[in-house]
Amino acid sequence: MAAPPRKKSGITLSVLPLWLMGAPDWPAGQLYLSVSLFLAEMVAGRVTASLLLQVCAFHTLEGTLALAVSLLDARLPAGSHPTWKNTFGWARAPIVGTLVSAVFLSALCVALLAEALRRIAEPRLPEHPLALMGIGALAIPIHLAREGLPRKHPPKLDIGPCCNKRSLPQGRKQEKEDLLGNGSSSHKPPWLEERREGPWQTLYLRWMVACFGPVAVFLYSLTVHLLWTPCLGQAVCLDHCFRNPCRPWETPDVLPQLSVACWPLYVDPGLAVVAAVALLCLVWPTLRASALVLLQAAPEGLDLWLLEQRLRATEGVATVRELHVWQLDGHRSSVATAHVDCLDVAVYEPVVRRVKRVFCEHGIHVVTVEPHPGRRPNEGHRQGPRERQLGPAPTELLEFETSV
Repeated sequence: MAAPPRKKSGITLSVLPLWLMGAPDWPAGQLYLSVSLFLAEMVAGRVTASLLLQVCAFHTLEGTLALAVSLLDARLPAGSHPTWKNTFGWARAPIVGTLVSAVFLSALCVALLAEALRRIAEPRLPEHPLALMGIGALAIPIHLAREGLPRKHPPKLDIGPCCNKRSLPQGRKQEKEDLLGNGSSSHKPPWLEERREGPWQTLYLRWMVACFGPVAVFLYSLTVHLLWTPCLGQAVCLDHCFRNPCRPWETPDVLPQLSVACWPLYVDPGLAVVAAVALLCLVWPTLRASALVLLQAAPEGLDLWLLEQRLRATEGVATVRELHVWQLDGHRSSVATAHVDCLDVAVYEPVVRRVKRVFCEHGIHVVTVEPHPGRRPNEGHRQGPRERQLGPAPTELLEFETSV
């Protein structure tokens, strides 16, 4: 009997077998299986001198590190476990782990790419094709099981009524869609947006990407085993590609003519180059996204210029001194700070609420607003979010922080 579906995965898993779906502690067991498979592929790749199998080992390592980061993210919820040395918590621990793993894998792929190019110049046939075939066949179900695990989705923020689309006028709805590009919330970056394809199409695509390396190893080793004629008896194989690749040990006579093709010698390094480049292309979006989060970049798809214009048009706001928006942990929330000049600082609380509503309508729910005494519009006025021309220090500073 199949296990009940998990709604958080976004995939109908009720028809998947138990070995693919697993128990609640199955992700940890899958992590151990992936580590064991990585070690087996690395050892077999060095013994058989197969660069393609080593690239597959790096692909397995990429999935293993991603699974480890996912488990770390589940063990360390956002904002929890604060200490005296880290009062903010461990919200960015998964982002740091993702960046480190992406940099490590990129370095390994570049090094292996150079070795594959050298192997093309000096071709060499991998040894023990049956062992390669067995490793490739063993890796296929493990990759299928890992990619079939339910994916953890970020929890939805408890947004207030100001973010309810039904309560927004039609003009503000259209302006919000123009600001965010496609109307989606800015607290969820584009590289983590849910795909529009169906759940099974997404699952099949993940399976195809995960099994590309093991299937290539299996088919290549099968081809070598069936087509390549090994040296029989007490014979030593000649280097490179000759029509007569073998000769006896104690005689200069060449063995009878053998029909041997050259192309199997170049398949392994050629496929290794293709797989290494593909793995670099897969790692690059993750590397870029995690680096932007740690650099406190603004969420992609959010137009800061339009957001600042909305803030300046807010009732009671004379001008906007400073505006900063950054991602907290990449997918759960965005944070903003705004320094605004109020026309009447004595009644700043309604102004702060209206400023907060503007941020909330644009998907930013953690906001710090600092109201300042009002100034003339042309005094110390900034000409864009990137230019900072601050006037003299104000005589009075009020800070009002809100978070939803």
